[in-house]
Amino acid sequence: MDKFVSKKPVDRFKKAVNKTAKDRARESDDLYDDGSKLFCQLCNQTVDHSGKSSVQAHLSSEKHKRRKTKRSQEEDGGPAAKRQKTISSTLCSAAAVAEDKREVVWEAEQVPHDRWPASC
Repeated sequence: MDKFVSKKPVDRFKKAVNKTAKDRARESDDLYDDGSKLFCQLCNQTVDHSGKSSVQAHLSSEKHKRRKTKRSQEEDGGPAAKRQKTISSTLCSAAAVAEDKREVVWEAEQVPHDRWPASC
């Protein structure tokens, strides 16, 4: 009778439950995290942080190695590397800026007009 009872499928791939994107970013200088996503600075793409093998596979890929040598040659006088951000972190920073703007406008409305700086 036990052979007819369905069992849960065995997960063949081990995933690190306790490793976050921030933990993986600390392991390499080429990686950074933005929230729960892990990004490669050089390749400008996301990397799966749940398995160490996927991070190592990306770091040892030909594309990554090519970009790393190119970046090291440009480092003498080249521009700073651009970093991608997730939409949620961009919206959070935009919301913070909007809130600051509201506070400045509110404070300006509280000051009498005759005490405003000459540029206003």
